[in-house]
Amino acid sequence: MNRILRDILSGVDNNSIDSGRVIWVVGAATFILSSVGFQGAAIYRGQSFDPFQFCTGFGAGFGAVLAAGGWGVAKKDKALAEVQQQVAA
Repeated sequence: MNRILRDILSGVDNNSIDSGRVIWVVGAATFILSSVGFQGAAIYRGQSFDPFQFCTGFGAGFGAVLAAGGWGVAKKDKALAEVQQQVAA
């Protein structure tokens, strides 16, 4: 499990932790935990909770942020790999 988490959070060199990836994972975990928390609170209060409405309202914007974060991390990793190749050559 430690190796999988390190592979997810580390950069191209698999040694340094990438802050963009950490924020990305924390944001995804926050979204999942908040939807579970809101559903639990609604059940406790006797109210209805529509997960589809929650996901389309809050989730659509957060999905766009996650997609942009993934695109940004991929672009950074690609640019870093190109620079490292030029330095090595």
